[in-house]
Amino acid sequence: MKQFSVILLILAISSNAFSQDLSSFTQVAHYTMNNTAADELGLQEDLTLINVVQNGSEGVYCNGKYIGNSTDASLVSTGQLDALYKPSFAVQVELKIDPDDGLNRPVLVCGDGWRYFGFYVRADGTWSPIFNDAQYFDQVTAPKAQPGQWYQLTMVYSGPDSTARWYIDGTYLTSVQGTFNRPADDGKISNTHYGIGSSFKGSLRNLKIFESDGIFSGSRQVKPSFYAEIFPNPVGEYLHLSVPNQRGGVQYRIFNSTGAEVMAGNLSAGDGIDLRKLRAGDYFLHLHSSEKSQVLKFIKK
Repeated sequence: MKQFSVILLILAISSNAFSQDLSSFTQVAHYTMNNTAADELGLQEDLTLINVVQNGSEGVYCNGKYIGNSTDASLVSTGQLDALYKPSFAVQVELKIDPDDGLNRPVLVCGDGWRYFGFYVRADGTWSPIFNDAQYFDQVTAPKAQPGQWYQLTMVYSGPDSTARWYIDGTYLTSVQGTFNRPADDGKISNTHYGIGSSFKGSLRNLKIFESDGIFSGSRQVKPSFYAEIFPNPVGEYLHLSVPNQRGGVQYRIFNSTGAEVMAGNLSAGDGIDLRKLRAGDYFLHLHSSEKSQVLKFIKK
């Protein structure tokens, strides 16, 4: 059973909520993967490349087989990176999903024994952040991934304000707030999720690592116009919401702590949600309109 230790605060999700500005970070590695496993900056040890196809400027191709049960499985892995234990760090890579796959796949995962930070692409093309070994699928409303197309993934963890953020091609996807559970000496980044026994299938190139002792300097914009509030919290039978009017109304989906959807529907300003059929526990309310999205955590008594 996965442990979900992260505490989610109210997250206002907007494509303009943060800019992808890494100018406050120092780059400490650049693995081009252009027929080489070496760090172009000469600061880190070579990548471990097992059973990958090296395609020059197209990077390396991974066959998607899991290293734990297949002798010809592809593995791309860094050595131990001190950057992953800095107060703040960022990881960036270019990826292209295999058109013939159709399975849920990790892209990059920080940590072998405990997957504290990473990114997943599900079979339907949904982007899925990983935080403290939990997958936050259905939290991202960006267009789905298209096989055979190159994307640039950027993952940023800002330790001073305990916030993880994910971007695709410079566009903000989502964020999770909480503190990493980072075991000592588990500072590798790889294409493999050892907890699930799954590996990326497709091409990777231009893996870059950044570090910083300060807070992430991405510019915070004003609070988006779509900003709902919920009450009471913890809640008994009915969850009340203050939801501004939005074109086309607001859709809601409720997920439990394991990521399973338990309720869904539509809301208008002043509406509440009948929770009498829900068991006691932690839940995540996803609100979506044609203009904005927001995720709120609540507790059912």
